[in-house]
Parts: sequence; structure tokens; C-alpha cells
Amino acid sequence: MKRIEELPEEYQGVVRGMTALMGLAMAYRERYGDESLEVIKSFGEKMGTKMGNELKQKGGIKGSGLEDMRKMMDLFTEAFGTKAKYETEANKLRIIREVPSLCPMIFVSKAINVPLRTVCENLAFPQLRALMKTVNPNVKHTSIELSEQRCVDGLEI
Repeated sequence: MKRIEELPEEYQGVVRGMTALMGLAMAYRERYGDESLEVIKSFGEKMGTKMGNELKQKGGIKGSGLEDMRKMMDLFTEAFGTKAKYETEANKLRIIREVPSLCPMIFVSKAINVPLRTVCENLAFPQLRALMKTVNPNVKHTSIELSEQRCVDGLEI
């Protein structure tokens, strides 16, 4: 895995920003308990909504179907230079990311020595859910598989 300093400059900023946010959240958790993580979840949701609205406009996304969500995900991950694989079945879309994916949350997890699941459940997933709700407010997200080697997210409408 690359070091943060070896990443493209704009990607470094994303990783450093997320690391600072999650590090602060973990410090508050240590001091005030698990309830303080609700603050970072709320921030992730707001950030996801803001990015989703901007990306919808940039990408010309007008619909609310699985193909529109796929386009949103492509726009979202474009900044990281990675592409997800997709599987579609009826009203379900699976988003599959495999190593060597440059997932910012893996870098965040390693930088502050916090389990990847903790980082994703409190920052990445709220952000992803809000991002996708800008395309379809009825979308449901589930984490099917989560590891440094492979992440699979499920979206259902």
C-alpha cells in the first residue's frame, strides 16, 4: 500500500482531512463516550448530501434508477483514480472495490490506528448513504463485505 505522501496531491488532502475528522471524533469518543460518534455521522451525512448535489449537477444525473446511482458512484470515485465493479440484479446494485483500490478510509484507519469498520460505520457509510439519497431518497445501503482487500456495498431501491 502506498504512503499518503506518494498519493496525488488532491487525494492527499482528502485523506488528511478525513483523518483529522475521524481522529477528532475518536478523541471525543474517548472523553464523552460512543454518543459523540453521532456528531461525525451527522457531518458525514451533510457532506454526502452536499457532494451528491454537486456531482448530480456536474454529471447531469436526472433519474433515480440503478444506472443513475452507478453513474454517481463513478463520479464520486473518479477523484481517487479508482473504478468500482458493479453487479446488478432486479432493484439491487452491488458496488465492489478490490485492492489495489485507493480507498481513503483504509488510509484513515491506518493513520490513526482505528479499525476500518469503525471508520466506515461512522464516516464513510453515512456519507455514501446521503450521497446516494440525492439520486433516490428511498435507497437502502448495506455493507456486505468490508476488509482492506475487498469491500462490497449493496444498494437497493
